[in-house]
This record gives sequence, C-alpha cells and structure tokens, in this order.
Amino acid sequence: MRNTRIFIFALAAVAMLFASCRKEADELLNPNARYANSYAQQFDAVWHGIDNCYVFWSRDNTDWDAIYTEYKPKFEALDDALETAIIQHRKKEEAVPDSVFTQLWIEVVGGLLDHHFVLTVRNYSTGSKLSIGGSAREVKKRPGYKATDKTAQYNALANHAKLDKLYVNNDNSVMRAALLTKSNGKKIAYFRLNGFNISNLFNGKGFTRGRSSFVPEASDNDAAFLRPLYYFYGRNWVQQTYGTIVSGSNNDGWINDNDVEGIIFDVRGNGGGNAGELTPVLGAMTQHETHYGYSRTKEGLGRLDYSAWTPFILKTPRYHLNTAKPIVVLADANSASCAEITTQTIHSLPNGKFIGNRTCGATCPLLPGGFNTLLSGVFGNYDEYGYYCYTSNFDLVLTDCTSLEGVGVTPDYDVDYKGEDGKDEQLDAAIEYLETGTVSARYLSK
Repeated sequence: MRNTRIFIFALAAVAMLFASCRKEADELLNPNARYANSYAQQFDAVWHGIDNCYVFWSRDNTDWDAIYTEYKPKFEALDDALETAIIQHRKKEEAVPDSVFTQLWIEVVGGLLDHHFVLTVRNYSTGSKLSIGGSAREVKKRPGYKATDKTAQYNALANHAKLDKLYVNNDNSVMRAALLTKSNGKKIAYFRLNGFNISNLFNGKGFTRGRSSFVPEASDNDAAFLRPLYYFYGRNWVQQTYGTIVSGSNNDGWINDNDVEGIIFDVRGNGGGNAGELTPVLGAMTQHETHYGYSRTKEGLGRLDYSAWTPFILKTPRYHLNTAKPIVVLADANSASCAEITTQTIHSLPNGKFIGNRTCGATCPLLPGGFNTLLSGVFGNYDEYGYYCYTSNFDLVLTDCTSLEGVGVTPDYDVDYKGEDGKDEQLDAAIEYLETGTVSARYLSK
C-alpha cells in the first residue's frame, strides 16, 4: 500500500510539472476590439481574428498555427526596419515599401479557401491603405480567363438579328431586359442582372418597400429603371415585391405570355450583392420552393465552434412563373456569391441549363453584421486599428453536402466568350440551346 501511495504521489508531481510547462491557450477576445499600432500588433490582431471568425477551418488545408510561427517574426522585423529608419533620420516611407508589405500579407492569407476574402490593412511606413484578396489571383490564373466585357456583350445583344425589344434602366450597370424572336416565331425573354442591388435603385428613387407609390409612364426617363423588372416579371410581381403601382400598359409581362418559350438569365460579371433579393428575383423563376442545401455559422470563438447545419431554402413568391419554361443561365469566372447561387439553382432545375465558364467559387453567404451578429465573418476597424477583414459568415453546402467554395459551379456546356466580330458566343449558344435542345460543337471550349 505504501508503495502504491508513493507511485500516485510521484505521478501527480509529474502531471503538475507538465501542466506548469504547457503553453496556455490564447485568450479569446472580440476581434473588433484588438488594438493595433504596429506591424506585429496588426499581424496578431488579424491572425487571431481569422482564427476566431473564419468559418472554413473544417475544410481549409492552411496550417494556420504554422503561419503564426513563421510570419510573426517577419512582421516584428518590419517594426525593427521602421524604427531603424526613424532613428537614422531616413525617410520612413522607404523602410517598408508597399510591395514588400503586400507580398508578406499575400503569403499569409493568399491561400485561404474563402473566395469572398479581402483583407484591408494599413502600411505604417507609407500610410497606404492596401487590400489583399485571394479569389482574384486564383481566378485570373485559370486557363483562358477573360474579364467580363459588358459593353461588348451589350452591343452584341443590341445588334442581334433576332432582337425584338430591348429595355434598359438608367444605370446600365444594374440590369437590362430584351425579347428575342426564335426561328419559329416564338419569343425568348432575356434578363441581365449585373448585381443583386435592385432594391437600391428603388430606394434611390424614393420608393419604400411596402408603400404604394405612383410613378410616371414607363417612357419617362425617371422610371426607366422599372422597365426590365416590369416587362420581365410583370406588374403584379413589381407591385408585390416593391410596393409600387406602375401606371401605363395593362400587360402582365412576358413571363405569363404563351408566346415566350424560353428564358435566358445572364449573370456574367455579377459579383453578388443583397442576398435578400434571391427570393424575389430567383425564386420567381420556379414553381415551388427549392431546397438548395444546408448552412451553418459559428456559435463560439473556437475554430470548430460551429452551429448545427440548417436547411437553406429558396422560397417562391406569390407571383412567379406559372409553367416550367426552359431556362438558360449565362455565367463566367467573374460571377460570384449570389450570382453563383443563382447559377447553381438554375443548373439543378429539370428545365435549367448553365452555359459559360466555371464560376468564381465565392459561394457562401456574407452579411455586413459580421462578428457582432454571428460570431463569424467580417471583423476589424480600419480607421481605428488599421485592419479590416471581409470574410464569409456562413459555410454553405449543397443537398449532397458538396461544397462549391473555392471551386465554383461547373457549366453544362463549357463555352468561352471570344467577342470576335462583335459576336457573343455564349449568348448565341444559349439561343441555339433554346431552339434545338443542344449546343453544337462549334461553340464548345476546346
């Protein structure tokens, strides 16, 4: 018995010894309130903020602890360089060039999976405000990548031989709609949304959701922004969604017209926007609600403190397509966020097809509230602390639990936009599909 007591005492002593040598866990602090006035403090604040708020740690392959070990000394060296320049009365602007500072941050955060991710930081040497994002560099390295030439695509649409009508809003960067005639005389409705910010147009014109407001005739320039919505979705949809009564034609819109046999929904170059518009815009194309997948956020500051997975469902508003007309979505590598949810939803419909190029891969939702709302996502304060991190609030997967983050949506028909001789090959392929049910090899990427 005496030997047993001695053994237990010795074991406890060893345990206490190891406990006293163990590195204590870092204190979990509000990432919106981490003081930073030096390179080392900035690195600490950003590293801990991402450690606490990033929603992809369960699938991101970045060794975040190794990043801290390797790069904390490098940021401390920047402080030393700046201090030395000041002591030696040299220009402090030359101590840490923007190019060196930017490259260091690229090495730290450039490999993160999140394709929404953008880090804005202050260079204390030059005073420059610099932004570092990962998705733009990854996307631009893809074979055959091209920036979205909206002007050329607009011109190709306007000059299309089968164009019947074209409606644009005052701000062409937001939306436009067109009606094209098929070879059999039937119609194709074309709708281009360059950002999910339609409600901003209404707010800018003095309209308030839920309030009835009479607006001038559709021909009035001040109401021109209503045309694409009105002629694509119809009077009832506009009135229900934005509380606006449109005077003028009694036409209920093209969507319910039996002459319309197909729809092209164009989100090329659409970088996303207000996720609240997914239901009225995308949901109006379906006949019933769509179970897109599942989402989760953080419910604590630990890396893996996730909430439960909850269904991510796109509702169908009262006024919507009455029949399952064939729908083609056009998207490219510059289509991101809400545009990708739109692309994937249409791509998954029995009557939907995706034509174009693989999308960006910024597929998970982001809300402006960030950490203060969800314990995840956006954090920091550039003006006060010299750093601001823009990152997703939610992890989102499809119904089969597949994640598209960092990957994007793969098209049914991979068609490159060349823009040769004023043509839009992706638009032409979409029209061909709606006329024949397929896309010929001459349009397909080699």
